[in-house]
Amino acid sequence: MCTLVGRHTGAQWVLASNSDNPYDVTNHVISCVATPYSYVAVEVLCPGQEVAWDGMVTRGVNSAGLAFTYAYVPEHSDTPIVKDDSLPPQTWTREMLASAATVDEALRFMEQRAGQILTGNYLIGDRHGEPVIAEVSGGRLTLTKSRDGAIACTNVWQTSPDAVPDNWPAESASPERSERSWTMLGAGTGAALAEVLGDHDRADVDDAGRAKSICSHGTQMGTISSELLDTRSRTLWWCYGWPCGQARGNENVQRSSWGTYVPFSVDRIEADAELVTVDGLITPAGARVLATAPLPA
Repeated sequence: MCTLVGRHTGAQWVLASNSDNPYDVTNHVISCVATPYSYVAVEVLCPGQEVAWDGMVTRGVNSAGLAFTYAYVPEHSDTPIVKDDSLPPQTWTREMLASAATVDEALRFMEQRAGQILTGNYLIGDRHGEPVIAEVSGGRLTLTKSRDGAIACTNVWQTSPDAVPDNWPAESASPERSERSWTMLGAGTGAALAEVLGDHDRADVDDAGRAKSICSHGTQMGTISSELLDTRSRTLWWCYGWPCGQARGNENVQRSSWGTYVPFSVDRIEADAELVTVDGLITPAGARVLATAPLPA
């Protein structure tokens, strides 16, 4: 359901991701003034659905330059996509963004709560060090590091010999997107991140209406938003809808897409606010925090 990538641009690490979901799921951009670190983040809203990530902040960047993004993977024994009553509400990512400045601090924060954290892959980076994929499974964290200036993952386990859980539908697990991401990143010297996120390799839908491209255009589900997280400038570049900017005719919804990334600067936020609505409208609060920096490569 998500593609997470990162690459070193020569000056800093930039993380990026696509959110792939059923089209009735929505994301919006929010700001939060917190101590010691304020942040800009993406919150997922799933009205009428009993899923564990409803209301969860699943990607964001804070004023210290810590950034993260997330892809769900179920435990092998779990029923996918059903809310787990044994887990508390997933508010911990907000607390992490408000309190952690580095990858190491974020990992310590997660380790202290590992049994209460929604399983899956968390791609985490900061202003100075190497990013990691923190795989949360079985109440513990397992780390995967970058390779030659690049890093990537999707909704598959990074370290388990059984990368795809038996009960996880192939269209969500997406090993194809993981392989395609690594191919395009080219060990740190390949495609720019925005190009990776807009890729249409394997975009044709199958008989079940599924598409396996990174920029996904399935019949019932596909890419609903996309972002780049710049750790150095503390900016969240966000794109509503498909990063390519338009539907391909497969989809059962008509949704406008920006087709470009708009930068929201953490340094400019003044209050807790909604910056972009679930319908893709930039609010007055969002307009006040727009940045002018060039899109990171």
